[in-house]
Amino acid sequence: MKKSYIIGGTILLALIGGFVFHRYVYSKIEYKKGLSYYKNNNYKKALPLFKDAANQGYAPAEDHLGRMYLFGLGVLKNYDKAMYWFKKAAEQGDTNGYFYLGMIYVNGLGVPRNYRKGLYWVKKSAEQGNAKGEYGLGVMYLRGLGVPKDYDEALYWFKKSVEQLKKSAKQGNAPAEDLLGYMYEQGWGVAQDYNKALYWYKKSAEQGDKTAEKDLKSLESKLKSDTITK
Repeated sequence: MKKSYIIGGTILLALIGGFVFHRYVYSKIEYKKGLSYYKNNNYKKALPLFKDAANQGYAPAEDHLGRMYLFGLGVLKNYDKAMYWFKKAAEQGDTNGYFYLGMIYVNGLGVPRNYRKGLYWVKKSAEQGNAKGEYGLGVMYLRGLGVPKDYDEALYWFKKSVEQLKKSAKQGNAPAEDLLGYMYEQGWGVAQDYNKALYWYKKSAEQGDKTAEKDLKSLESKLKSDTITK
């Protein structure tokens, strides 16, 4: 009798395990379908697919659903729902979930602005190698948000962010590259170096960053003017 219980229990565990695996695979497929629509700005088709996968507990879908509510992509902006889904993703160790939770607190979106809480989540994301988190932490050190201003730390995290995206065979982090350029132009935490500033502005501008395009034109104009004056 005891043996039959053991066999029955083993079969039950195998069935449960198979069900969980099947649900995971299904959620991943739904998420990937949604992501293809999301990347093509077809948010209406992405939304139900993300919802389906998120309701099954698939963390990347929870994160993207949070983004849609945060930015009003295919839905009305809803910071409460954004926070809910980012927390769900963060509970599973999703580093994007950490980052966006931090941004909600830093910017006071639907909650009182709280740099301490924001720093906690952004730092958690950055320390686990998330490029967005690394960039966000760099900004916090650059502006002194929740931490004393520290140009060395800002420079370190911006560079980490750019390097992280290169490792994953993606384009560089355009906003981080623009701020790196600005730090070299101003001599913040580094020796002032216009050539390096131009290099980073160009890298960022090549990805369509409008701020970098303005910074690049401004510095080129400044350098041209100085040359003419001399």
